[in-house]
Amino acid sequence: QLLGQLYLGLGLFGLAEGQFARVDPRGPEALSAAAYAAYTRWRAGDVEGGLARLQALVASHPDEPRARTLLALALLTADAPDAARDQIDAVAQLTPGDPDLQLAWASWHAARREYDQASLAYERAISVAPPAERGRYALIAAEFHLAATFEQCAAGLPLAERAAAALGQHAGALTTLAAHRYACGQFAGAVEAATAAQAAGAGPDAAYYLGAALAALGQRDDARTALVRAADLAPASEWRRRAELALATLP
Repeated sequence: QLLGQLYLGLGLFGLAEGQFARVDPRGPEALSAAAYAAYTRWRAGDVEGGLARLQALVASHPDEPRARTLLALALLTADAPDAARDQIDAVAQLTPGDPDLQLAWASWHAARREYDQASLAYERAISVAPPAERGRYALIAAEFHLAATFEQCAAGLPLAERAAAALGQHAGALTTLAAHRYACGQFAGAVEAATAAQAAGAGPDAAYYLGAALAALGQRDDARTALVRAADLAPASEWRRRAELALATLP
């Protein structure tokens, strides 16, 4: 199940489903794995099918908090905040100390553009998470600040630094750190983090931030090489568009 969750976080939905399917259907993690499998279906594009499976799990196992939490996340994306809040309230009764409950609250506040409240919920998630898991929760919080462009330097950058320190050679954590450093004008640090991210197997996002930071430092030729790599790694993506815009502004 943990490997499946890792694949899910990386967007490798087929591999994630394969791992969830291997969980013993009679074991203690069976319901949680089934919830993640349904959520993976939803993330993979089967919106109606994944949502229906999550709703069926909640109906048949109303005391399963993971299914309710994942259903709440799906309902938020489906623009049903009231229904999502009902699920989060139910989880709060079942597992009040679960850090994922705070993640659900953070998502709910973010969907309502209550970014200050979302930020506080992420902080609570980190504080109640087991020490070994705090790096992962710090990364999720840092990604929120990056996506929302909310207090990136005051709050997001320290969270990204914390996540990278805790998770080691984690491509996603290093890329998020590079993005925050670039946004905060720490261009040499962004180059360092993006280079480490690429060594850890990161994709076009790390190459883009490497190129953008090198350009800001005046290293034109190296910047061009990195930006071309970003565009080539993802020919039909937002990263290609960003890379081409950055290339067009190189002196």
